Amino acid sequence: MNRYSQYCKPSLNHGIYAMGLDRVFHRAEKGTMFYFDEQGNECEVIDFLGGYGAALIGHNNPKMIQAATANFQQQIAFHNQFSVRDAASELAERLNVILKTENQLHDDFYFSFTSTGAESIEVAIKHAEMARRNETQYFVEEMQFSISQLHRATKVVEPVLSDEQQQLLGLSTAVNIDEFIAAVRSYNEQQLCLQPYFVVLKNAFHGKLMTSIQLTHGEMYRAPFAHLGVQSEFIAVNELNTVLSALNKKHFATLLMPKLKGNTVKLITQPLRLATAILVEPVQGEGGIHCLTVEHSQHLKKLSQALDCPIISDEIQSGSGRCGALTAGSEIGLKADYFVLSKALAGGIAKLGLVAIRKSKYQAGFDIIQSSTFGEDDHSARIALAFLDELYDPQQNLLARIKDQGEHIKVRLIELQASYPELIKEVRGKGLLIGIEFNADMALDSIWLKSILYQGFLGYMITGYLFNNYHIRVAPSSSAPNVVRLEPTIHVTELEIDQLITGLEDVCKVLQYQDSYHFLKHLTKEAKTRSTRAELADFRAFYSGLQQSDNEADVKVAFVNHLISADWIWQVDPAMEGVPEVEAKLLIERLGFDWRVAPLPPMRITSTAGKTVDFILYPLSVTSEQISVMLQNNELDAIRRAVSERAQTAQRDGCSVAGFGMFTSVVSNNCKSIRATDIALTSGNALTVGMTKLAVLEQIKARNVHVDKVAVIGSAGNIGSVYATVMAEHCQQLVLVGSARMGSKKRLLKAAYKIYSDIWDSVKTQSSLTGLIKKVAEHPQCQHWLADEARCPSDIASALFELFSQDMNGLVVIADELSEAYDCSVIVCATNASEAILDVSKLMSNALICDVSIPHNLSNEDLALRPDVSCIRGGIVGTPNGESLDARARAYLDSGQIYACMAESVILGLEGVQQHYSYGDLSKPQVDEILVMAQRQGFFLAGSKDKGSM
Repeated sequence: MNRYSQYCKPSLNHGIYAMGLDRVFHRAEKGTMFYFDEQGNECEVIDFLGGYGAALIGHNNPKMIQAATANFQQQIAFHNQFSVRDAASELAERLNVILKTENQLHDDFYFSFTSTGAESIEVAIKHAEMARRNETQYFVEEMQFSISQLHRATKVVEPVLSDEQQQLLGLSTAVNIDEFIAAVRSYNEQQLCLQPYFVVLKNAFHGKLMTSIQLTHGEMYRAPFAHLGVQSEFIAVNELNTVLSALNKKHFATLLMPKLKGNTVKLITQPLRLATAILVEPVQGEGGIHCLTVEHSQHLKKLSQALDCPIISDEIQSGSGRCGALTAGSEIGLKADYFVLSKALAGGIAKLGLVAIRKSKYQAGFDIIQSSTFGEDDHSARIALAFLDELYDPQQNLLARIKDQGEHIKVRLIELQASYPELIKEVRGKGLLIGIEFNADMALDSIWLKSILYQGFLGYMITGYLFNNYHIRVAPSSSAPNVVRLEPTIHVTELEIDQLITGLEDVCKVLQYQDSYHFLKHLTKEAKTRSTRAELADFRAFYSGLQQSDNEADVKVAFVNHLISADWIWQVDPAMEGVPEVEAKLLIERLGFDWRVAPLPPMRITSTAGKTVDFILYPLSVTSEQISVMLQNNELDAIRRAVSERAQTAQRDGCSVAGFGMFTSVVSNNCKSIRATDIALTSGNALTVGMTKLAVLEQIKARNVHVDKVAVIGSAGNIGSVYATVMAEHCQQLVLVGSARMGSKKRLLKAAYKIYSDIWDSVKTQSSLTGLIKKVAEHPQCQHWLADEARCPSDIASALFELFSQDMNGLVVIADELSEAYDCSVIVCATNASEAILDVSKLMSNALICDVSIPHNLSNEDLALRPDVSCIRGGIVGTPNGESLDARARAYLDSGQIYACMAESVILGLEGVQQHYSYGDLSKPQVDEILVMAQRQGFFLAGSKDKGSM
């Protein structure tokens, strides 16, 4: 963990680490940035990001540095607030001329200076609301004066109301003047309480401060603070004309103004605007580099007139020369009332923002209300003046150069798009503000690549790829993550553009060939052992055989799983074959910024009755080992949120049931911590126990094992106690083994009572009279209790425990020492111990072990030392018609097979079960019931699971 993560931005740092951008830049010059690699070598990076637009004329431009140095040498006053600020006024005078000339305006401007763009937006919307409020206040005063005239009238005044006004005020024809005045006051007060709003374009980004964030369209930014800020109405740019024709009363408030004429008083309606302002970015940067047109500008002006509100042109990113003019809006005839500038305006080395407001719109006294400690400072103002000198130097003709450079880059990119139309959707932009949009629905079958697209990180990972493989610095648009944006400096060269095009073409080939390892291998450079594959490989042929059903299934169910271990990534994605485990672990850890994996293609299953179900895996890219560490450290919040998110996503996708396997059921406390509102949840434990029982019995029969004593390790837990209960009818003595931890004995006793209670139910119903049930049924005392229910103890479980503990040395034995399991011919392990607890050398000869623990208690290496011992991990379920999981998710399964925990969700979907099933504590009746359901739908025991899957 570095200092940036520890003290500044932990989440952002994790994302930077995931992209391979975790570098420290120590210097920058023109269009190049420099960092030291692990060996201490200085590395150059071509900067196509340009400080998100601020470094238009290059990093550390000599003339800007000269201006800044002169400020320090002259010891200018940094803090000369409450005085005449000459440098700021000189800058304002210069900008005033440029703004008027470029935008063909006659009005002069007043300027309010700040430190940043977001602060400038806040100033602009404050002023706009002050103007709206002042207008409203004028009409309020007029209304109050009119009402006061009625109070002072010396003659009887008769209100004359239209039918609509009577209905609006709730008055009748015959109404006295006092009732009339009260009703008018009440109505007007309601109207004055209506909330003002801003009209904002969709895809807009106007800052992240408390108010401006409500004007930013991206839900990620806005939603957490929805109750704190102003109201916004977001409109798609291509719907401006439609919105204009659909304006109605909700867009305005109205005051009722009494007008006295002779002996009568009438009501005049005075509309009040609620729209404070329309905010516009002529080129939407963060929203994905969308350029507004002349037609859009015309619609905006009509909307502004209809709503009677000003237009605020946000030129923070598109202005200051970035698009070839001081204001990009000037080229589409926007003629805004307010202009907001920042970023490049201070030459890339100082912090400066400003709002220019037409004098005809300016509110007297606003400059008293508004102030900024560092606004109007001489230092940044003088640097901005030097920037304007540079930008408008006739010898350099930079604005024309910017346009030409931008068009040239766009032409090169459009040529690339023509070669890869299935990957690159569009190239757009103006000047040196350009976006390359990659198709959100590009055909990707590689799980790794598809998941990156699914997570919304394609632009980010392309950024990392270009940085590490081509030494090019770009960035995606945060609100449009499939758009890679380019904001190079004016120093960009043809050679650097060639390098950019080469890098982007390589990206396209990697995506086209679906070579996920080639796309991500730069993230594992520090791994001690790495794959030897260096060249790009084409994996399209592998995916050509994947088929999906075109028609809808009768029902959809989901299953949430995760990676067994890091080295299983080769099965998930063929491009990862041969990646050593140490490298795979590092890759998974790096990409742990987001554990979501794109859902796999559905597995279509048809029941014996002909009903179809689509079984869909919703995986998490996290390993059993990683989750084990979380369990040990009791750090479960993140993984629980991730599991819940998978259930919520499955619900939105139309799944009726979500099952949880491996560690996802453990960390969610058998689904109880999952927060999903309209989907049935199941841990799959019931069918897992049922099929395991069938598999154990099959093994006992096949191996002719004499079953006398059966031990269940972990029987103090819910799952272990159910395993013990189902085995009770198949043994002569049951040993319940717990741990030496505090409270274990008490939990074991509770489990023993539950087992005896279930045995007694079986004895009474005579549903099964084998094993321990037969012993209980044949005992004389039990027969007396059965014959005379009045004499049967109320606490039958406790009575049976006492009876058989005294009489027969216990049918159900409680043990907190593992040694008492070693003389048992059958041992069931159902623990979640972090380490293996069974000593393979002490096991009984020819013992049968059923190890369903998470993690397992016996490894394959352990078992190799005892070839006489058999070990199964549970029961494998056969599908009704031999349907198979996607080959990338089969783990240890053969075709036509599915794990029991998976099959349970499928069966519940086919059965139409809408309630949670194996949720929380499990019971034997659930196990018996799900086995009946499984048989009814055509599922069966297909064999024993003999390999680890956790």
